[in-house]
Order: sequence, then C-alpha cells, then structure tokens
Amino acid sequence: MYDRINVASKTKKILDSAFDEPISVEDGNYLMNLKGSEIYPLLATADAVREEIVGDKVTFINNCNINFTNICHVRCGFCAFGKDPDDPEAYLLDDEGILNKAEGSYRDGAREFTLMGGVLEDATIEYYEHLLKLLKSHYPKVEIHGFSPTMIRDAALNSEIPVDERARAGIFLGLQYPKEISGVTNSDFLRAAMNATSKEKVKLFKFIKEMDTNIRLLKMKDDLAHRFVNDGFSGGEKKRNEILQMMMLKPKLAMLDEIDSGLDVDAIKLVSDAILKLKEETGLGLMVVSHYERFFTALKPTHSHVIVDGKVVIEGDDELVMKIDQEGYDWLYDELKIQPVKENKPLVYSLGTCARNKGTK
Repeated sequence: MYDRINVASKTKKILDSAFDEPISVEDGNYLMNLKGSEIYPLLATADAVREEIVGDKVTFINNCNINFTNICHVRCGFCAFGKDPDDPEAYLLDDEGILNKAEGSYRDGAREFTLMGGVLEDATIEYYEHLLKLLKSHYPKVEIHGFSPTMIRDAALNSEIPVDERARAGIFLGLQYPKEISGVTNSDFLRAAMNATSKEKVKLFKFIKEMDTNIRLLKMKDDLAHRFVNDGFSGGEKKRNEILQMMMLKPKLAMLDEIDSGLDVDAIKLVSDAILKLKEETGLGLMVVSHYERFFTALKPTHSHVIVDGKVVIEGDDELVMKIDQEGYDWLYDELKIQPVKENKPLVYSLGTCARNKGTK
C-alpha cells in the first residue's frame, strides 16, 4: 500500500498492525501528528479498515444545528462564540426565531435537529422542555438531540427539582462517599429504585437474573443481594456497588464523583469496563470527576476540563489529562497567569501545659 510513498518505519508498523487489532492511545496520538505525504497512507489505511468492518454501505443524516443562544456564564473555552449577557453581539432566539431556523433546514432535507447553545445562568428545566415541545409540535418526525450535562444540571438546580424527580428524568449521581443504609438489602433497594423510575413494574425473575449477571461482571460477593446497602462494605466495595446501581438503573446521564478513589488497579479496570459497556449499550452520557490519569486512560474522555476556584479555565481531550499527570498544574498556572485561592483555615490553639506556668498566646 505504501510502495510509492516514503513512509517512516514507525508509521508503517502502526498502520500495518491496525488491520489486526485496535491501535494504542500512544500510537493514535502519533498518527494525529502526521504531516505531509504520510497523511495519504493513513487515509488509505483508515478507508481499508472501514471497508473491512462495514463494507461500502455508507449512511448519513441531514442535521441542523439550532444554536438558540450564545449567552454563556460558564465560558469553558470549548466553543468560540460564548458571550456575556450585556455583550452587543449576545442573542437569545424567541420561538419564532427558532422555528424559522428549523423550517429552512427542514425544507432542505434536515431530519435531525441538534438543539444547543450557551449555558444560561437562569434557565430552568421547564424552559428546555418548552423548546423541545415547540419543535416536536411542528416537526413530530424529526429526531432531536440537545443540551449538555452542564445545562441540565444547572437547570435542575434552578428548578429546584427533588432528587426523586431527577432520578426519573434519568440523572444518576455516583457518590465519592456512599452512605450505609442498615436494615435495607441491596436487592430491595435496587428493585424499589427501578420500580420508582420505570413506567412498568420490574418483573422479579428478570430483576434477579440481571442483578446476578452484573454482580458477577463486577466480581462482587455472591451474597451481595441479601446484604444491607454498603453496611460493612470496604471502600472499594462501596464504589463498585455505586456502579452496580448505575448498571441496573440505566440512566441517561451519570455524574461520577471520584468513583475510582479507593480502588486498586484491577478494580479500576473492572469499573471502567462496566461503565464503557453500559455507555455502548445505552448511549449513556458521562460527567466524571477524578484525580487519576489511569482512570481517564481507561475511559478515553472526549472532553477534559480543569476547574480552578469553581471556574473552568481550560479544556481539551485525553491529551490534557496525560499532560497534567506528567507535568502537574504549575505550567497551567504560569500559562494562564492564575493562582488558586488558598483556603484560610482558622488557627487552632491548644493549651498543652499549664497556662499559669507557660502563659497563653
């Protein structure tokens, strides 16, 4: 394939191996930086692998992006169009403006709308529901994708939606410090949660079979179903139990708060494999907080964000994670000319000896 082009031996080795097995992240990063004539064998290899996997049948969908606002209070750097509310170029489309954009694209053949925009500080779930109902009422057969995890989270907080309603909406939170619930077994807890978030009651035999399958997948103890929730569990068991709950509930969006802390290397692989399996099966959206590069390497994040003092200061992909793991945060502080605010902790004085003899400060 490369006879007529001068290709580096490393490039040729990686491209040849791509026909037999998936390439590593390191090799992928190498290929991403190819330049000049070496790009052509990369494209040819990618096309050959594509043909081998799916043949020559290619499908596509005509999509329309409807950016209903460019006002954003997060300003994470992911896009280049975010504006402050008082910016002369800031806009927020009304219903008529949204429908005008949709109608023009629909006439041109669009059969999918992507409803996105900046993160509005005061937006509510009711507002986003209104946008969805507006488009569906005029274009009932058009598929709609929309809203980022940050938009949904902020809107849920603004609407003060109770936790049980958030769960019914498909939002799951994996806790860093899961609570113990003595007297309630894992099976009773999970079945009650599934019945509360499902339109139909979960059949007992199906529930038992699915729970047993997931327990084995996570290599947890066989008696887990009959143990009280997290009662007497080790730190690693509690984290795997959070993932078990997520796998059973099958949420649309999961926010995992340092779910990997307390896990050894083998357990991290078990947990990450389970997360990726659920993501592949259900299209699960993920927002993951972690301090460990190993966990991010396993999950292969599409976007990475660094938060300093409550604000997103830089975004990237998995390469950002690897750079921070290797070099720390100092380069980031220097590059952005920022410093995290140090917490002022109150001094605690202890009189360890007799105050009459030593005095006090």
